[in-house]
Formats: sequence, structure tokens, C-alpha cells
Amino acid sequence: MTNATRLGFIGLGSMGSAMATRLLDAGYAVAVFDTNAAALQPLASNGAVVANDVAAVASEADIILGSLPTPDVVREVAIGPGGIIKGGKARIFIDLSTTGPRVSGEVAAALAKANITLVDAPVSGGRAGAIKGTLAVMVAAPRATYQEGVMPHRKSQ
Repeated sequence: MTNATRLGFIGLGSMGSAMATRLLDAGYAVAVFDTNAAALQPLASNGAVVANDVAAVASEADIILGSLPTPDVVREVAIGPGGIIKGGKARIFIDLSTTGPRVSGEVAAALAKANITLVDAPVSGGRAGAIKGTLAVMVAAPRATYQEGVMPHRKSQ
């Protein structure tokens, strides 16, 4: 993944807006969506492309990140009508939410049928960590997906 790669970001609450802003500040092209229209404006002002819905984000970007409030919302965003599964370009969905194994397994299985890989990647560190770029991310993904999407960008410790 290069900084020219278009990413998608869904869920622009307290955590999501901070993470999406860091991606924009790092030079990534980012397509965004949130059901709260007011959350979109600051990111649009910072260069994000605002999508009309979740499927539009998944038609713009092959890697989608989601920071969503509940497992039911994760399920709806990923595999519901008009979800990521309905986009034409998405191939990786990185769920930054705390979703749990039951819904993560259900979502992963449904996405796999559409050749989309789920990366279960809950974060710890709160909004302050998201703003500073110091979040701890616990990643569960197929090795090849992890090496493609995470390792090339990991900073040396």
C-alpha cells in the first residue's frame, strides 16, 4: 500500500475522526462516510472525499477501515443491505471496533464469499492515543493480509 492508495473510513465519531485525520495528514487519499453529516465536514475540509453511503466508500477504496459503536452496527455496515459487501472495489475491511468473536466470525465468513478479507483490529488508547498516533492495535488477520497492509507501514521501535 502506498500513500497514493485510496483508503475508506466509516465511522467518524470521537475515535474514527481522529484516526481518519491522521491518515489524511500522512498523505493518504481517504473516502469517508458517517451517518452524522456534521462529522464529515472537518474531514472534507482536510481533503477527504465524502461518500454518500457505505457502498460508495467500498466502491472508491480497496481497503476500508471502520470505527463503529456496536457489533450490530459493524454487521450492518459490513454485510447489510448497502454495506461494504455491496461495493465494487473493497477487498479488505479493517474493523477497529470491539466487535467480539461471534459477530467477527459471522462478518468474516460473509465477506469471504465476496472475496473481501476481514481484519479484526480493535484499538486501545482512547481519543488521546488516536490524536497522537499512539494507539495499541491488536490485529487478527491472515498472514498475507497482515504483511500487505500492516507490516510495510509499521514504524521501527
